[in-house]
Amino acid sequence: MKQYSSLSMLTLLSFLGSCMLLGACGGGGDDSPDGPEAQANAGTIVASSSSAEASSSGGSAATFVSGQPGVDTASAAQWAQNSTAPVDYLPAADYSFAGALDAAPQTAQEEAPADVNIADVSPTMKAMAVAPTMQLTSSNSIADLNAMQSVTTQTWSGVNCNGVYGAFGKYGETGIHGSRLPDGSTLRFGRVTDPLNTSRQVFMLRVGMDDVLTAGGKRCEAIAPPATPTSLPVKENFWYAISIRVAEGGMAADDQLLSQWHATGFNPFMGLYLRDGKLRIETRYNSSASAQKTSSTIVKPWQDTSPITTKWMTFVFQATISPFTADGPELKVWRDGTLLFSKQGPLGYNTTELPYAKAGYYHWLEDGNNWDTRYPVRSVLIHRAVLVRDKGKVFNEEFVRSLVQ
Repeated sequence: MKQYSSLSMLTLLSFLGSCMLLGACGGGGDDSPDGPEAQANAGTIVASSSSAEASSSGGSAATFVSGQPGVDTASAAQWAQNSTAPVDYLPAADYSFAGALDAAPQTAQEEAPADVNIADVSPTMKAMAVAPTMQLTSSNSIADLNAMQSVTTQTWSGVNCNGVYGAFGKYGETGIHGSRLPDGSTLRFGRVTDPLNTSRQVFMLRVGMDDVLTAGGKRCEAIAPPATPTSLPVKENFWYAISIRVAEGGMAADDQLLSQWHATGFNPFMGLYLRDGKLRIETRYNSSASAQKTSSTIVKPWQDTSPITTKWMTFVFQATISPFTADGPELKVWRDGTLLFSKQGPLGYNTTELPYAKAGYYHWLEDGNNWDTRYPVRSVLIHRAVLVRDKGKVFNEEFVRSLVQ
């Protein structure tokens, strides 16, 4: 076989990798979905859970009712008219989708050296040459909450906090404020310096025991809006990673939610819960098109045996959502790089509503979940949270974890 110089082989590998990535080596091109386009929608803030009319300009509309997202686009108005629940969320257009990531830069193509026969390259070297590049781009980034960037550039852009609903970008760097807490602070949601690492910024989400109700509970949560660009994929592999720290109230003897995946009219179908300092994960599913909250199946795949500390934690989730086993639903969860569990089986509800993700702090009042008054203030810090589309299962846990560290 003809011998080739090291330079020729490097040039060949570069050629094979770049042309395959760009779909220029023959065959089909890139079939990944287009990423979210930046929008700049403005709307009206609804600061109570009483029946209110919310208006917005531009964008597609969706109505939100009693802490749950409603129907997307044109059916929203009709749905709201038929509903008996108070409208206390703004249309999806108010959750501005500004801040989409720039498209990944394309790698320049090179011509293959005339003296190199591609057939002579070993299968291993070919695989190395065309191995996919792990990179977060606008085509695979679903939503991104990144405290190292301005609040106006977030694609994970919604908030429910201290009676406020809508896109948090409209509050700028000032954030959302409430009554004065015991330490003198009024901040409920905003960017602050990480107390454990002064070189970086984090989002603070804080709730006081006497704060007003927000969608029926005590909450301060950041929302990846339940609209097509930022909702959770269904029947398709995706990743979710979050860098989170429980700063206050972690040992309270009541149930709290730190992150949840939600759908209209149901309890969360995936939740990261905290009680008595111990974390647990619960999932739910129901394949019936007329399912009720009380008829869903609850699964508890993991509960921690040791109490949390006030240190930072990184959780990574890999999931496929579907209430039907035939769709191959599954859920894998890691904490700080260690696999907690891997579960195959139904996940989510049989509904046309768009599922969505929330992160922060939520204390509900139903089912006797009374506030533990020994801890009048609860706060959660988030450095970054990302949702990543990965239909072809190109990414791995290590790469996704690196995005939020």
